[in-house]
Amino acid sequence: MLCVWFPHWPLQRLLLERPELRNRPVVIAGRGQRGREVRFASRPARDLGVAVGQPLAEAEALLEPPPGTRSTGGPATILAEDRAGDRLALEQRALWCQRYSPLVGLAAGPAPEALLVSLDGCAHLLGGEEPLARQLLQDLERGGHHVRLAVAPTIAAAWGLARHFARPHEELLITPAGVPATDPACRGWLDLLPIAALRLKPNLLELLEELGVETVGELRQLPRASLPSRLGPEILQRLNQLDGLSAEEIRPLATPEPALRDWSFDEPVADRTILETILWELLGDLLPDLERQHRGIRRLDCRLFCPGHEVVVLSVGSIRPRSQVRHWHDLLRLQLERQPLPADVVRIQIEGLAPAPLETEQTTLFENRACHLQTREWEGLLERLGSRLGETAVLRPRVAPEHQPEWAGRYDPVGLAIGGQPVTSPCPTPVSPLPRRGEPLPPLARPLSLQSRPVAIEMLDVAPAGTPARFTWTGNEHCVQHCWGPERIEAGWWQGAHSRRDYYRVETTGGQRFWLFREQGEQPTTKWFLQGVFD
Repeated sequence: MLCVWFPHWPLQRLLLERPELRNRPVVIAGRGQRGREVRFASRPARDLGVAVGQPLAEAEALLEPPPGTRSTGGPATILAEDRAGDRLALEQRALWCQRYSPLVGLAAGPAPEALLVSLDGCAHLLGGEEPLARQLLQDLERGGHHVRLAVAPTIAAAWGLARHFARPHEELLITPAGVPATDPACRGWLDLLPIAALRLKPNLLELLEELGVETVGELRQLPRASLPSRLGPEILQRLNQLDGLSAEEIRPLATPEPALRDWSFDEPVADRTILETILWELLGDLLPDLERQHRGIRRLDCRLFCPGHEVVVLSVGSIRPRSQVRHWHDLLRLQLERQPLPADVVRIQIEGLAPAPLETEQTTLFENRACHLQTREWEGLLERLGSRLGETAVLRPRVAPEHQPEWAGRYDPVGLAIGGQPVTSPCPTPVSPLPRRGEPLPPLARPLSLQSRPVAIEMLDVAPAGTPARFTWTGNEHCVQHCWGPERIEAGWWQGAHSRRDYYRVETTGGQRFWLFREQGEQPTTKWFLQGVFD
């Protein structure tokens, strides 16, 4: 039996999906007996004093940099625990491991972090248990995972050894091959396991700790016949499972059936109305089966087979999992309308990809229905645009953690492709208006319109204090009436070339407002640049 343990799986999964968070303080919080508490914390967060089990309010105070300072590890990220998503991601790893064994399952528990792989009848295909385990370890590490493996005669022994004995410098632990758990060669390893390796209930573990029993070997020294009456039947059952005296089975994961539907015509068809009708029939047969499982899809591929030509593929995506027939039919119809067909169609095939649980929303007492409907309409618009123009043509701005304004934002796809994130709600939020003419600007005011790259301007006159007084831009001369600044902005050391700028917010006699700066290097310069325009 082989056990693959993923240490701190929720945090490991998050860092695999969002690698930009690897060197930042990250905390995953969950609901505990005393309210929200820390379940997992990354190393930068632990270096700041955050500990597992700590109240979330205390962790937030530790993650907040002192006034007047900046966090060296970047802004902290606090996320809610997602057990359903963690389990689904671990199930995907288990299905991938079926290339090594036909019998793979998850370790029992509300939040599993380990996979169980049966080696019976398949270890010899890769030269034995140890070569198979090492190959699996290398493949998982190549995929960015950090795992610890153990091979033992029983499920309980493999889980305990992987969880408590496989160390960072020794990720693989294998007991003597072909030796039962009751053999002294294997019993020596098992007796050193802590009591927690028996997977007992928390109250029973606390009782054993109060009695001074810390290892399995110390528990074995107690009279075995009196254990059920003194400590309950569970402890004897767990000992028997550890020694192989009680059966314990792996619950295999059923390979999900492909969400695929097919239709063949007796005669080639060119009528678009007929094709749309068949698509409706196929979707009506495919999606209700998924909805009964409370699952939806985020991508749908439609293949049109034309004799003598390549297969025409229509691919549409969704921002969130959906199972509505009309929704997917409308997206496909938009692509079908603009897709020229090289010949008549003899066969149609649709396939639902990226299955995921349908999102559920709790109705609140004071729910803003208008905002909710507006968000849904906004998502529908983006999905229709993605279907019409292509997914990479529909972009949204994102804030990047950079100091220089031209690097502080980028455009990413809205998330119609597999693995995208939900779109931000379009509901308006209160925004502080710019002050009236003559009033001082707030210290962090930024123009709404930024140049993609700073534009060089000709500075005709500079005030004695070094502030801009008169300049030309786009052939027009502008006289500065009010000026605020300077504000020093420097590029981060990781950008390579050193950059240090002094920014000024200026208002001209014509009422226009600009954001100007001058580069401050080792040698003084007279070059000025325009970064943005205030609307």
